[in-house]
Amino acid sequence: MEARPNLKTHISYHSYAGTILYPWGGSEEDVPDQKDKQAFIQIATEMGRLTGYHPEKSSDMYVATGDSCDWAYAARKVLAFTFELEGRGFYPGAAIITSAVEKNVKAAVYLLSVTDNPYKVIN
Repeated sequence: MEARPNLKTHISYHSYAGTILYPWGGSEEDVPDQKDKQAFIQIATEMGRLTGYHPEKSSDMYVATGDSCDWAYAARKVLAFTFELEGRGFYPGAAIITSAVEKNVKAAVYLLSVTDNPYKVIN
């Protein structure tokens, strides 16, 4: 992120809950900025629609510190999301690569399409 000071959005891919997560993961609190909160919710909801994944605040699943999305938002106000890919465990293997890409590419392209101004998604 130091090399990309204009970065506005971020995706981190993990396995295996079939969810789209946004900050905070290390606290049950909501992000303090209401505009950011609404952007997180709107963007995650649309990406959830595109993938079939359930959008939620990370800590709604369980509280865990050290998340890169929490850091990206806290350090730079980057709207950062974790995609928990569907699968059968934490090490799904190469066999799911094609299906994971097919399922997730539209959501990634959507995030790119709003990256210039993520707040335009707020109703």
